[in-house]
Amino acid sequence: MRRAFCFWVFLAMLWPQAAAVSSNEALETLGDCLRESNPQLKPLTQPFFLDSVGYWAFYYPLGHSRKMVVAVGQDDGVLVQDRDRLERLSAGLYNHLVLKDYVDATGWSAEKLEATSDASLNVIDDQYSKLQVFQNQVQPKYPDLNLQSVEFTLDSLRGQAEAFHAQLQNTASEQQFYDGTWSAEGSGFLLDQYNASFTAMFKTFDVYDGYTATITAVQTQVYEQSIPDPDNKNINTNLDNLRNAGLANVYAKAKAADPRKAVASYLSQRDQWVEDAVSSFEFQDLSCRANAAYKNALTEYQQIQRGERNIQAAGFSSDVQRVKNEWAKFETAYNQRNADGYQYVLDNAPSLQTSMTDLRDRYQKSLEPTPQPAPKSTGPDASTILIVVVVLALAAYGYNQYKKQKEEQDGGATGDSGH
Repeated sequence: MRRAFCFWVFLAMLWPQAAAVSSNEALETLGDCLRESNPQLKPLTQPFFLDSVGYWAFYYPLGHSRKMVVAVGQDDGVLVQDRDRLERLSAGLYNHLVLKDYVDATGWSAEKLEATSDASLNVIDDQYSKLQVFQNQVQPKYPDLNLQSVEFTLDSLRGQAEAFHAQLQNTASEQQFYDGTWSAEGSGFLLDQYNASFTAMFKTFDVYDGYTATITAVQTQVYEQSIPDPDNKNINTNLDNLRNAGLANVYAKAKAADPRKAVASYLSQRDQWVEDAVSSFEFQDLSCRANAAYKNALTEYQQIQRGERNIQAAGFSSDVQRVKNEWAKFETAYNQRNADGYQYVLDNAPSLQTSMTDLRDRYQKSLEPTPQPAPKSTGPDASTILIVVVVLALAAYGYNQYKKQKEEQDGGATGDSGH
């Protein structure tokens, strides 16, 4: 299951990302407000994955007085504002920082421990050879010395050292894979691997303590049996030489500063760090957006203030008062400088902007000249024309009738004169 997840994360990183944004482009996405308020934010040097999706992460180092995490999608260049996703990213990032800023930085990397483990196994092999020679020389002369107990505990030490080495190999393999695929899921898994390695290391120390205690017990036998010099001195010298298992330096370092306790201490603070980091981002993001909304509204409101007398003289006194009332609530909320006030600004900025824009538009419209009606025509209207046409038609008809009657009368008179 773990390997399957890693395989898909690996493919996601190799898949061509034509629209992927760079770290510098992601930084621009934060905007001037967030960037200027947090000049010490550090960027990760490569994308950090969650659910196979890459993000550019910006953060304050562990131990810094300020805590904040900002993330930008590698593919879409969008600021992550979803709280659940940002919390999961931040928890993974915290694990990542423990790995880099503590485990690696203080010399507990799997690579360095593996080198120590290799050397220790070689030393233990040499001790086997030395112990065999020592037994062959001393045991026949002093059969009551329990040298078999030294061999037995050396066997146990080698077995535990091999188990420690095997765990380190697993951790080193995971570290190598993780270095190319930073992810929230992977950082947690790798940290578990380191804890397992540290546990195996301290089990090795416990067995080593038992081994050296056995050597001390044999040296006590030498003293109690009153073995004379020079055998006494030679036996003790050889036994002291057998104490070396190639673990002295790492043993002393681990006893002085137990990495298990250090990692446990870091992890005990993770949830609070995540809460603080995410809450800090949410508040600053909210305040930056509220600042932008306030500044935009202020520009419009100042224009209304400058023209207030003229606007009122144009008959918009009640509208001006309504805008002033809205603005008073808006500005009071903004000046609270807290989350509730900033949220009020964001929630009410659109309606305030609408009120101011509507007032401005109506005032501007009132300044436009009133259109004058077109002058009435001085010519005859349609009814007059109709009357004239009717009169003319009647006149023409009467004339034609008169002419016809006249012609008939003239024709009748001509006929009478012929008789």
